[in-house]
Amino acid sequence: MSNQTSFVLVHGDTAVTIDTLPAVKRQMHRLAKTFVLSQNVEVTPIELHALFLEHCALHDQSTALVVFDAFCQAYGVPAVDIHVVVQQHSIDETAARQVLKAYYLLWDVPAARHCYFGSDSAALPALFAPDNAHVAAMFGGQPGSSSYLDEARWLLDVYRPLLTDFVAH
Repeated sequence: MSNQTSFVLVHGDTAVTIDTLPAVKRQMHRLAKTFVLSQNVEVTPIELHALFLEHCALHDQSTALVVFDAFCQAYGVPAVDIHVVVQQHSIDETAARQVLKAYYLLWDVPAARHCYFGSDSAALPALFAPDNAHVAAMFGGQPGSSSYLDEARWLLDVYRPLLTDFVAH
């Protein structure tokens, strides 16, 4: 018999349900009291979940991990790539950016690795392995990109946890 309970986050007509333990539910309620979205803003469930994940990640990492696990379960990540999930939800560019940014916030947290690499592999991809190989990046060339600096700024904003070490080199 499970002692799980449901936390329901509601904004307008949109709701996200997260099954969790009673103690974590209480913490989610505390965090939800400081989670503010304008009533005039309409969001989809995936956006609401991502925005709450970001809020939790900034205030309580252990609760953020529970919200992150629920996000991954709700949207089938990592079995389905997060970029495919975003595309399937047909959200606008701003919302897609927010969802991706929230998803990658816990990149450096070992307890979150299973949602990035699956349960079979908890190791970082070779691209991020600490060896003597270095990666060079080229921005631009994609259709619709009128400014290389804007593109680089967008990538750093969304994928900051993945790119911080690379940019530091």
